Amino acid sequence: DLKFELEVVDIFKGEQKSEAHLARHPFGKVPFIEITNKRRTRPLFESVAILQYLASFESGEKLVPDDGWNKAVMEKMIAVINNSLWPALSPAVYEICVFKGKDPSYKVDQQKVKASREALIPILAIVEAEMRNSAFLAGRFFTLADVTAMPYFEYLNACGFGDLLTACPKLTKWWSEVSARPAWKSALSHSS
Repeated sequence: DLKFELEVVDIFKGEQKSEAHLARHPFGKVPFIEITNKRRTRPLFESVAILQYLASFESGEKLVPDDGWNKAVMEKMIAVINNSLWPALSPAVYEICVFKGKDPSYKVDQQKVKASREALIPILAIVEAEMRNSAFLAGRFFTLADVTAMPYFEYLNACGFGDLLTACPKLTKWWSEVSARPAWKSALSHSS
């Protein structure tokens, strides 16, 4: 087990743009981690880099395949999630979870939510097709592709798009299994 301290950066208060945070993450975003060893503390930012670093401390489950093909498939699915699914989902997330979450009187732009929903349909169909007969996004084993996708699928449900997921039986089964993992439940218990 890695020892860690969780520090909440309140993006609703703009803490990600503070001088202290910008010293750790020059783009003023989250997440970031600071790695401390005997000699120094170093910041690491960008989700994929953080996940790759943390995967190097595996104890038990291997999150990065050893062979070139399966590693490439994992990287492909991470790219699909980050470059296709998230851009389609994010307008709804900002409208429903961020802006409305910050200000309950905020009037959600239903056109943005509808466009987001419609954009997700073919993307989810592609992800479903890419799974083929696999239990996980990048093959037979749980990998960083699954870890990358999990927060976005949590948002998918938070935005009220759960019916889009149920239209994809492989993704529905995948989500049911990965969202029941103890590590995921623990991560959600630390979120605000």
